[in-house]
Order: sequence, then structure tokens, then C-alpha cells
Amino acid sequence: PDASAVYKLEVKGNVCPAVSETISVEVKENPQVTVTTSPICAGSSDAPEVTMTPSDGMTFEWVNAPDWSSLTAGTHTVSYKITSDNGCSVEDKLDVIVKELPVADLTSEPICQGLSDAPVVPGNWISGWSYEWINEPAWENLSVGVHKQKYIVTAPNGCSAEGEMDVTVEEPITIKLTDKETICAGKSVTLSPTISGELSADPYSWSDGSSEVGTGATLNVSPCENKTYTLTVRGKACPEQTSQVAVTVEKPQMTGIWPADPAVQNSCFAKGGFSALKSA
Repeated sequence: PDASAVYKLEVKGNVCPAVSETISVEVKENPQVTVTTSPICAGSSDAPEVTMTPSDGMTFEWVNAPDWSSLTAGTHTVSYKITSDNGCSVEDKLDVIVKELPVADLTSEPICQGLSDAPVVPGNWISGWSYEWINEPAWENLSVGVHKQKYIVTAPNGCSAEGEMDVTVEEPITIKLTDKETICAGKSVTLSPTISGELSADPYSWSDGSSEVGTGATLNVSPCENKTYTLTVRGKACPEQTSQVAVTVEKPQMTGIWPADPAVQNSCFAKGGFSALKSA
């Protein structure tokens, strides 16, 4: 029957009186429930979160539940069963949406030893993705070399993936350069620093205080007057460093209007390097 009813059975005999019996049949209502699920991320072993409306007195279970972690991104149809507290149950199917995982293939730019700044991660992933370090270290304590660092990248759909990248820690720039040199007028000296650290593609810049005078690792100079030269060395990840050397020019004693040394005549006097020349 579609509804509860009472049935009567009567049995009549030829001689004996008739007898009867009544039977009550109760028809219980099947669960009437709306079921929805939340999407899951590919690779997750957790079953989708299920919402039942109404939920009081209802029990939900998957029928032949799949290995959730093996489901690929997309929509999958899965069977389920709902049992009411009156003992009645129904089976049905619903769609489970599996969201795509982000690809954890990030890289980082080098960092400088001793600095607390975290590596810069270039924006080479899909717009809207974010990342965070797993057990972020004290960057300033890392030694020079390559270090493995784990991270989690999260896509706008809420799914996350774990990855590992190489973080390169570079040696800071150091410059060893004599702080003073002395030459005779008309002579030259080569300024030759000793440099260590990871250098940029165009690391060197020499200046005499007014303009750049060289871009090599060394600088040959022949000033007519005392002059201070500044060397700037640029690193890849580490800050640039500077060092200075003061070049003192020893002028010869003049016995006439023109210096006797032709080199001095050509290099300094002609340039106006000697501001006062006295005759003997």
C-alpha cells in the first residue's frame, strides 16, 4: 500500500462459524532529502563534505566509495545511500567536482649571505596564485651555497600543492685596495684591487669624483694633481661595495719654465696640471 492500512481476513467454514483476523500494515515514509557536496581538490584522500536538507534523523553513506585521492580533475558521478531513523532508506547519485591542483614548480632569485631578506620568487605562475614557506629559516644564518627549501603554493580555487626549490646564497662583495699611492708627475700607476664575492654582469665602475673613468677590474691612472679614485663593485644578489684610493703626485723641482722631463711636459704641463711654475 501507499499508506498505512488495516486488513481483515475472514475464513468461513461449511459447518463451523466463520472466524476473522485483522492485520495492521504501517507504511513508513522514505527519506526525502536534498543532498549537496563541496568540491574537493585532486589528490586529496578526504571524502567530499556532504550537506543534507533536512538532516535530522538522517544517516548518509557512500555506495562503493571510490579512492578519492585517485580522482582526476573534473566531475565524477558517485552513488550514495540515505537511511532515516525509521529504518527506511533510499539510494541515489550525485556529482562530485574535483578541482585541479596548482603546479609547484617555483624558483627563486639568489640572496646575499648575512641578510634577512627572503628570496624573491619571480612571478612565473598563474595570476592569483600565492605561496608560503614551510618552516621558513632565518635567512641571514644560511651559509654560502645552495639550500633546499620547501613551500606551499595555493591556487585561487583553494587547492594547494607542496614543492621544493633551490635557494642560492651568494658571498658578499669584499674589496681589498691600497688606500694610497704615490707617483712622480708624468708617471702612471695601476690600481689593482683584490675582489671576492658573486659579481654582476658589469660589476666595476671607477670614478675620479667628477665622472666615470673606467669599467675594468683594474685602472691605470696618471693624474697631474693629487686625486682620489673610487671603485664601486656590484654584486648579483649582494649590495654594491665601494673603496677609495688616494693618488699623490710628487712634482719635480723646476729649474726653468719648461720641465726637463718630456713625459711631464706632455702629460701634465700641457694639461695645466702645474698651477705655478717658477724660473730658476
